Amino acid sequence: SDITGSHIYDQKEQKFVFYRGPVFTNLLLADEINRAPAKTHSALLEIMQEARITVDNSTFEVDEPFFVMATQNPVESEGTYNLPEAQLDRFLVKLYIDYPEESEETSIYTQHAGRGEPEPEKLKPVMTAKGVLKAMQLCEKVTLSESIIEYITRLVRETRKRIEVQLGCS
Repeated sequence: SDITGSHIYDQKEQKFVFYRGPVFTNLLLADEINRAPAKTHSALLEIMQEARITVDNSTFEVDEPFFVMATQNPVESEGTYNLPEAQLDRFLVKLYIDYPEESEETSIYTQHAGRGEPEPEKLKPVMTAKGVLKAMQLCEKVTLSESIIEYITRLVRETRKRIEVQLGCS
């Protein structure tokens, strides 16, 4: 797939060498994911579900932590694909961002007028990948009482019964 990488023949070494694609990262930004072809969706589904990817009968683990942030183009439908429910289910949050109010939009233009080109080199990381893993490990140590687990179970199951909910929790 265009995101996983591929084996390319190295004439000097006289063997195929795997060149990693963009999925080998901690944070994958899938911009306008609904424009990606089915092959890309299939690869993403494997990565998001299994934390590994298969290319030419070889399996590769992705780096940890691994997160996918995606955008969709909600306006144009030509050249787009519906995301399968199994893939949508892998995303924790879905946000719809509407246009700002007129005063907010004016403020945005005012703040950015005359600033020139963006300077990404001035961005400073707030946490490393190791820091994220450590935070995740701390979350795993949180214990829940039996009554809380039962409440969560009832809550999740109720989402599957309600006609107001198109697709309940899975």
